Amino acid sequence: TAAGAKAAARARAIASTSAAAAAAVAAAGASAGAAPKSVLATDDFCIVPPGATAPASKSDLPCVAFVHGVFGRGLNLRTFAKATLAAALTEAARSGLPHPGVRGMLLDMRNHGRSGGGWAPPHDLAATAADFGRTFAALGAS
Repeated sequence: TAAGAKAAARARAIASTSAAAAAAVAAAGASAGAAPKSVLATDDFCIVPPGATAPASKSDLPCVAFVHGVFGRGLNLRTFAKATLAAALTEAARSGLPHPGVRGMLLDMRNHGRSGGGWAPPHDLAATAADFGRTFAALGAS
């Protein structure tokens, strides 16, 4: 929407690179002694309202995860996700509920995008939920 695009233009986006997010996920998996395919690839970013100071750590902000459809990948949702979160922060401020910002995560589900193949079956809802839980824990998302 036009309001979402306008809000996104006013908001400052602090985006981590895909390489940094992938490195954090790999390091978390390695330090926990987990199997190589234990966490999903993500694009991890923060949206902070104009005039607000970015937090010292993305983990200090509430997290909203975006998940692609059957034939997609997380990066397909980047523009939509950033505009949606920026619009939500703008609306909160208009309603008298200022917020320090929000963290967004674009997840690549198993066997999709940068998460790639090599995931052990089963490929069902319970396995997907477990993948999300491990990924959120590894990246300090709440």
